[in-house]
Amino acid sequence: MPFFQKLKELNLFETNATDANSLRIQRLFTRFYLPIFTIILLILSIYAALHKITLLVEIHNPTIDLYHELEAKYSMECSCSETSIRYGEFMNQIPSYHQICSSDFVTQRWIDALFDSTKTPFYFPVDFRSTASQQFQLLAALCRSTARGINDSLQSFFRSELITEKLMTKAFFQARIQADIDTFKNNTLDAFGYKLTFIHEIIQGNFLVPSSGTTLIFYFHYIPLELNPLWMVTAGPSAFFSPDDGDLCTCEKLSTCYTRAGFFGNNLFNINSTDFDRLYIIDEWYTGCRPIDSLLLSTLKAFYNQTEINSLLNFFPDISSNFTCLNANKTSRFQMNDTLKTIVKSGFIEKWIQEENYSSYFNKCVPELCLYTTNKRFNIYYILTAVIGVYGGLSLSLRLIIPIIIKFIFQRNEETSSRGPSIRQPKQFIYYWFQQLISALVKMNLFRSAIHVEPSDIYQQCWTTRFYIICFLHSLIFVTLYTAIIEQTTFKYILNPSLDEVLDLQKRTNLLSLQCSCSQISSSFKNYIELIPTIHEICSSHFVLYEWFGLFFNLEAAYPNDFSGSGFMFQLLRSFCNLANTTIIDARNLFYENQLVTANLMSEILFNSTMNSEGENFEHVTSDRFFYPLEMIRQTIMANQFIYGNRINYRISMQNDTGHLFVDIDPVIVWNDDNDGVCSLLFEPICKLQTLYTGLDIDKNPVRIPLPGFYTSAYSVGSLLLSQLQCLYIQSCVNIIIDIPGHNITALSQTSNFSNNVTFQLLLDRLFVEFWSRKLNYTAYFRQCQPRSCSYTTREKPTFVSLITSVIGLSATLSAVLQFVSPLIISLIFKYCRRTQQRRSSEVTRQEGKHFS
Repeated sequence: MPFFQKLKELNLFETNATDANSLRIQRLFTRFYLPIFTIILLILSIYAALHKITLLVEIHNPTIDLYHELEAKYSMECSCSETSIRYGEFMNQIPSYHQICSSDFVTQRWIDALFDSTKTPFYFPVDFRSTASQQFQLLAALCRSTARGINDSLQSFFRSELITEKLMTKAFFQARIQADIDTFKNNTLDAFGYKLTFIHEIIQGNFLVPSSGTTLIFYFHYIPLELNPLWMVTAGPSAFFSPDDGDLCTCEKLSTCYTRAGFFGNNLFNINSTDFDRLYIIDEWYTGCRPIDSLLLSTLKAFYNQTEINSLLNFFPDISSNFTCLNANKTSRFQMNDTLKTIVKSGFIEKWIQEENYSSYFNKCVPELCLYTTNKRFNIYYILTAVIGVYGGLSLSLRLIIPIIIKFIFQRNEETSSRGPSIRQPKQFIYYWFQQLISALVKMNLFRSAIHVEPSDIYQQCWTTRFYIICFLHSLIFVTLYTAIIEQTTFKYILNPSLDEVLDLQKRTNLLSLQCSCSQISSSFKNYIELIPTIHEICSSHFVLYEWFGLFFNLEAAYPNDFSGSGFMFQLLRSFCNLANTTIIDARNLFYENQLVTANLMSEILFNSTMNSEGENFEHVTSDRFFYPLEMIRQTIMANQFIYGNRINYRISMQNDTGHLFVDIDPVIVWNDDNDGVCSLLFEPICKLQTLYTGLDIDKNPVRIPLPGFYTSAYSVGSLLLSQLQCLYIQSCVNIIIDIPGHNITALSQTSNFSNNVTFQLLLDRLFVEFWSRKLNYTAYFRQCQPRSCSYTTREKPTFVSLITSVIGLSATLSAVLQFVSPLIISLIFKYCRRTQQRRSSEVTRQEGKHFS
């Protein structure tokens, strides 16, 4: 057949030699060359087809549908044109409130009706008619302030901006937004509850007196002296019989004293009597020392029953309006017997209606360019590039090697048959073949020409071949060494890596852009950080126990700066310790609920840095959280001149000149301060006196002893903040104060980081915290993240296959350059040598001519 005949006569090694033997050898070269060349190209093609290559794909101005389609398959990275987006542009949050805040019981109509009933008759402090108007007025105020605070916080949240340089995936977006919303909810409700607790503790600690008469009772005594009859006023704390055990509880000792509220018929009030004329008891509604305390202890159970509402209204004969009970059939997350404290701390919120729109976020981000990487096999472009790159170098290498090998084989057979066993010894054999190799290299001519066949031309062509081979080999060795030494960037994957594997990867300095995608992209701080405060010992000492400050509740002290009335100050200290502890616990719990949102696993160094930074920020913010409301409430108390339970800042006087008894409550205008100056309690921000202890000298005479570090101001909060701890560190000073048989109080130790003369103001500023310690748990964070895979790029030396492929690919280019350059260089050298030789010959001829002449 013509095709097979042409294939049989194919000659790829054709030269100017045309004799039959040369043609036979050239065709033999071709028959070896073609299958070897084809097999190598086939192997390379298969390797290139099976080899995974990483492709970086660019998508310009993607639509949201295209993004979702690609994001489901690949790890996309899109840059946002707009990096700051307001939350209100892609989400909404609507609270639904408890029905009490929209009921008749928080209307002014209800509050006025209750208040009008107290204008004429006198009722017991435990009587519903005596305290109800204040309680429901407070409940209405709590509803309004909570709704207003939540609405203001929502508007502020909606105006805040989400900063995203990269487009978030929908799953990451939802997790991030949910984490931000949860943080907002926790912060908003916690802030409201915290303010309520703070105000409660300040009111209790300063023993501020409400108008309901449920905290302090004034007793008026008439002394019928002959010359000038006197009216005297004394004060005593209110007391309540506990509904649980019937024990008597006084508001002086405990501000949370309470009892059942109801309607009573006695018009005389005996604090120690339990024989009240109980006309009607309201189910789970209480009264106590202060309206806020009893309100929060009560439930709304009675107000879900219209029959009970009607029974209650029967005791208000002047009320003609109808009031509707709460709807017991309305769906609520609260139980009817939940306390109002539970409802108030939840912000009266039944549920949140949440709306979020990823499409709006996507459109606001406006991604212009998205990138993703994909690993592919059987890539035609890569296969063609690899084959074409190797083709020239492989062809050249085989054209050089195959003729030499085949000629050696032929020559060996000829020499062996002609010389017999004389060269079969190893040394002779090696020496013989070395001579043959040298001879072949000397005679090698890769630049034969059908035109230039003169001996001088062939001689120049052989030198060109030698120059070519030497340059080619040196260049090839250099390229091979360079390619083998230079590190290449390689992209790698690890599926389901262990912690040890990840830590090892993080420690390797040659890794670039290590990314481990998290299975769970959002988790709470509580899983991997613990904040531990060490509290000053004052908050766990005897000085905050009733055993101590209960000894100094003198409401009738002769001097305002007498230590016998300082029990309120230490009671306030206990309140501050409790409040500081509550502040720390609530803030820490809130901090623990914060979400760490990470699509990719953070390195251990970055994790530690991030969490330490979060911890430091928490410590500063928590201290500020305590300071600002304290200062605001303190200034509010001073500005409003509230009545203080131990009567330091006011005095009561009575007159009976006209036959009618007049009771006047007058403020104390001035004090003599500790420098014998005069300061005004109305206008000066701080009035303080050195606190004195009234004791007995050796002769049993009263003596007033200054107590180092203690000062008295108009309010307990001022007295406390101005005072220092130095006396409480000295046992002898403590012994002077507690010189009472049966009471053994130990002074504070000397182990504090604070100085002995530290003020309570500084301790409060630090929340009584000596120092903070933090424990981080990267292992727990890794478990929460649970990376499905890790990808990274690393620089490493090429593999053998990659090295061979690169060198062969470069050899074709190198060979082509040398094939073009080598003849030019050798030609220039030969021309120079011929000119030099001709010049020397002419000089010799001239010298010989001169000699013969």
